Amino acid sequence: MAPKPMPQGGREFTLFPFRLFRLNPPFLDNAVLPGPIEEIYPWRRREAWRSDPFFSRANRMRAAVPGLFLASVAFAAFVAYDQWDQASGPASIERKKWEEWMHEREKRIAAEGHHGGHH
Repeated sequence: MAPKPMPQGGREFTLFPFRLFRLNPPFLDNAVLPGPIEEIYPWRRREAWRSDPFFSRANRMRAAVPGLFLASVAFAAFVAYDQWDQASGPASIERKKWEEWMHEREKRIAAEGHHGGHH
């Protein structure tokens, strides 16, 4: 049995964008290195990816810790809410009520003559 002929110029995968995935892809066509070395540097186009903004230090750090910004904002919001809650929010009202209750309890225990021991 004879092998099937390859479609469209010998390429097996007709919908794959081969033009973008070659050794020197088109987005590197205009990549140049600063200075006169670009005329004598034969690997200029293959090294151009190193200076692409996609591989910048900021982008690499962002990729290294993907949720750090969101977690920092959420933690800051939590701390701000907690500070407000303890200072003038519902928790401060509850704490004042408990302090009054404990003070009254201490007075009642002292008036009954208990000295902190068990019977």
